[in-house]
Amino acid sequence: MRFVQSILVTLFFILALISCKKDSSHAPHHCRIVAVYDTIYTSTGNGTSAIGISYDNNGRIAYENFREATDSSVRIFVYHDSTILVTSTSPRQPTADTVHLNSKGNPIMINFGERGYSLIEYTSYSYDGTGLLTSSTSGHNNSKTTTTYTYDNGDCVKTTSSNGEVINYTYFTDLTTRDGDPLAFQDIFGHGVPTIRNKHLVRSYQFGNFYAQYSYTFDNSGKIETVVYRCDTYVAARRYEYDCE
Repeated sequence: MRFVQSILVTLFFILALISCKKDSSHAPHHCRIVAVYDTIYTSTGNGTSAIGISYDNNGRIAYENFREATDSSVRIFVYHDSTILVTSTSPRQPTADTVHLNSKGNPIMINFGERGYSLIEYTSYSYDGTGLLTSSTSGHNNSKTTTTYTYDNGDCVKTTSSNGEVINYTYFTDLTTRDGDPLAFQDIFGHGVPTIRNKHLVRSYQFGNFYAQYSYTFDNSGKIETVVYRCDTYVAARRYEYDCE
């Protein structure tokens, strides 16, 4: 299931458990994330990485510069009227993804491809009249998985897939969503636009015996400074840097 895969991949970027400084104020709208610093703690060792983010004149992500100890790469975003093309310069990830948008700017199809290969995986998305994601279908050729989304109090609290996979979410109901929200950021960071739009910051999710928790710290204006992700002995800590005009 592409949705589950995206969450698991994000474990390598999202952060560990610290005490949560609860602040329900909103971050200024003229600030945007320009750098992300990740530290991963595992039983076999630690790792760090940094990502610089550049924007175009319309405030959309244009470039993402990845820097690790032994590697670096750039992801490039090209925007058209109803599509976004995302490519990577990394020889380890020669991706060429295409995001198709509806008239409201929501993604209705994402084709995940690798340059030089004919096999393309895709995810299609359906929304209700208010713009909430109601279902998605992922796969390639004759292999497809459909996921439905259940909401409560403006938040996606459950996803149910046709292959039997179920994910349950909880939220900090006193913390409204904002820039750096882990679930929204993984979409925007990955393909320029969000799919799920929650009202609050995620607290935890459970997938079978897999249980993960998030915690946050904030600056005086309410912007997320750090997100900390913990699952068993795996801890990932992310720090955001902002540019405020």
